[in-house]
Amino acid sequence: MTRRLSVGLLGAGEVAQLIHLPIFHQLSDRFDVVSLYDPSPTVVARVAAHWSIPRTYT
Repeated sequence: MTRRLSVGLLGAGEVAQLIHLPIFHQLSDRFDVVSLYDPSPTVVARVAAHWSIPRTYT
C-alpha cells in the first residue's frame, strides 16, 4: 500500500497552475494538496476553488 503525502504549495501563480497542480492531480494516489499560499487573496481563492484545496493562506 502506498502512503499519501500531504502537500502545501507556496505560490499559486502560473507555474503552480500549469505545472505543479496538474502533476499533483495526476498523482493523486500519492499526494494530497491540502493547503495553498499566495499573497493575492483573489488568486489563492480562485486556484483553491478550482483544485479543491481546503486551506488557503495569504
